[in-house]
Amino acid sequence: MELVKDIILQITFVVLPIFVYHLLWLSRNNLSSLKPNKLLITCGSIFSSILCLIYPIELIDGAFFTLQPIPLFTSVVYGGSIPGLLTLLTTSIYFSQLYELGWVYFCGSVTVYFILSLSLRSNWYSYTFKKKLNYAAIYGISILIFSLCTIIIVSVLIPHYVDLTNYVIPGITIFTLTLILSLCIYLIEYMRANAVMRMELMKAEKLSIVSELAASVAHEVRNPLTVVRGFVQLIGNSTNSTLSTVYK
Repeated sequence: MELVKDIILQITFVVLPIFVYHLLWLSRNNLSSLKPNKLLITCGSIFSSILCLIYPIELIDGAFFTLQPIPLFTSVVYGGSIPGLLTLLTTSIYFSQLYELGWVYFCGSVTVYFILSLSLRSNWYSYTFKKKLNYAAIYGISILIFSLCTIIIVSVLIPHYVDLTNYVIPGITIFTLTLILSLCIYLIEYMRANAVMRMELMKAEKLSIVSELAASVAHEVRNPLTVVRGFVQLIGNSTNSTLSTVYK
């Protein structure tokens, strides 16, 4: 039961900044473009990462797991290199104060995660939703490979230190991380699609108002012109009658 509570808490830490970003930025009434707010993305990613480190998930005695790679990934692909780098540095500094022994491994791992995320940044917005989910799976597999390589190196340097559970746990944790990352990408893309739809509706309403105003102006102008045209025709007919009388 404690494990379920910790997992739900970690998911909350990861998902909450997404909803806050939507509330403060994407749901604005005067939204004119989907240009990302890097300040909000940076603050939300740092907040999420630090909370994930403070309240990790303890799978078994001495084995901890966090969803910290998720806010790092989203900060890079949706915000850019600067929000991702600030998230990386902030969490690394905080981790050095929290867990001194594993600081080098943590910095190395999050640096690898940052580089993996940065490699997808350039064309991320042009990818389809399905392709983004595929890259999220590749990201999770890359983390798994990095974790397994680390375990193998430790097993070589320190014999009898690594047992079978050290190979099984990364597989389970990375599978969970990949699923939650896919959920976060789905939420972000869904909110962005809603924002685009709302922008299109606002543009359509503005065009409708302009067309109605143009029709009203045209109607108001057409009526006087019709009267003027009638008087011009009467004057023309009257002039023609006068001229014909004179010539007779």
